[in-house]
Amino acid sequence: MRFDLNEKSLEGRLFLFALFIALPYLGVSIFFDLISLDNPMLLIIDVTFFVVCFAMLLLRKVRKLKVILINFFCVLAITGLFFYWTSSGGVNGGGAYVFPVISVLVILITRGVFRIIFSVILATLTILLGLDMVPAVGEISYDGLLFDYVLNLFMLSILLILFKTALDRERNQIEIRNAELFKLNETLQQKTKELENNNERIQKAHDNLRGIVQERTKALEEENARMIDFAFINAHLVRAPLANIMGLIDLIVDRHERPDLFFRLKKQANLLDDVLHKIGGVLKQ
Repeated sequence: MRFDLNEKSLEGRLFLFALFIALPYLGVSIFFDLISLDNPMLLIIDVTFFVVCFAMLLLRKVRKLKVILINFFCVLAITGLFFYWTSSGGVNGGGAYVFPVISVLVILITRGVFRIIFSVILATLTILLGLDMVPAVGEISYDGLLFDYVLNLFMLSILLILFKTALDRERNQIEIRNAELFKLNETLQQKTKELENNNERIQKAHDNLRGIVQERTKALEEENARMIDFAFINAHLVRAPLANIMGLIDLIVDRHERPDLFFRLKKQANLLDDVLHKIGGVLKQ
């Protein structure tokens, strides 16, 4: 649970607004308490609340204290409401105007389990104070009652304006995000279609390439087979008659007086001619 008081969050703005309202209000209360000196305890309470609120104002930028400050302020506000209610004539005094404003403020600036806890506390106080189960003393003048009414009506109006502004901003952000998501969805659909088309073209090219590779492979295998046959013929069929011819030629050179060697040379030459025809036939296939 985090409260981004330094940013323009609803809780942060309402918390600062409450501090800026509480400090002048407590200052005025302290001034009148000093003038009248009718209730020293009330003066001590107002001074204590003023000092604590001022300290909160100074410590509000400390990130680790944000949640503590807000929850402690709510405790302080509810405690101050209780004392003000009992010291200003109860339901007939200014507490009747302060109570709904403090309740709305506490609920708006809290989150999660703390909001539930403070809601239960406020509901309990509503029952106890509304049924006069808590004794109330003191009286309030008409001018003081009118002041409390105007001040709390002003605070309630500011709370509603801030809350409505935050809701409008959040709604606008959601609408902008929805529009961006819609455009992104359209772009993704278009890209998906393009990818499908590209995949189809790639698949067709792959199939064509596979056919070409198979044809080339078959041609190479056939060519390889012919070369193997040619190599076999060259190694075994051609070289044997050729070697015989070369040997006969050597004999003819040495023994030219034997005519039968010429017939043998002709026979070997014919064999070589047959072999060459076979080679030509293999290469022409």
